[in-house]
Amino acid sequence: MKKNLFLVIALLLAMAVNCVYAQNPTKGKLGNHEWVDLGLPSGTKWATCNVDATSAEQAGKLYAWGETTTKSAYTEANSTTDGKQMTDFAGDKTYDVATLKWGEGWRTPTKEEMNELLEYCNDRYVQRGGRWGREFTSTINNQTIFLPATGSKEGTKLIDANGCGVYWTSTPTSGRGNCCAHMYNFGAALGEMGSCGRFIGLAIRPVTKYTLTK
Repeated sequence: MKKNLFLVIALLLAMAVNCVYAQNPTKGKLGNHEWVDLGLPSGTKWATCNVDATSAEQAGKLYAWGETTTKSAYTEANSTTDGKQMTDFAGDKTYDVATLKWGEGWRTPTKEEMNELLEYCNDRYVQRGGRWGREFTSTINNQTIFLPATGSKEGTKLIDANGCGVYWTSTPTSGRGNCCAHMYNFGAALGEMGSCGRFIGLAIRPVTKYTLTK
């Protein structure tokens, strides 16, 4: 009798686990774009590719901070946000190209969300599809995302496109003449948070907290 009771309890527990997993998948789509749930405390889910890319290995296009179109030259003179008093623009399609191009629910990650990714994932410099980049593996659920090397654009020059990745957050720095914003950058040796001039062209990896479609 006890043995049968234990079997029933074990079966019910297994069904409960499967039910939770079905309701909370680790991968899904919002609109036409895929996300991965890394199990992060905030519930933030990360896209599988950059804005204007169709695969994880593609760099996509580079944008000045708070701008939604690319341009032939990236300078302080033609920046629309340099020197402008601004708050975090995540989800505001006037400034957030991820929201404008991918739709409501998608946005550029905040500084806090980028820091969370670094805190709860192990990362390593690897090559995928012929492109170097940084692979993040969640310490919570073992899911992964890949951020490819993208380089950056200053003036008309593309810098370190084959080895370095530089990604905007939506969060401006405080002070310093309203000229900078927070970003994440990596090379072969390490990756770290930093800040740079808003006029520089960097890549964007969107995030979402929505789970509308599987």
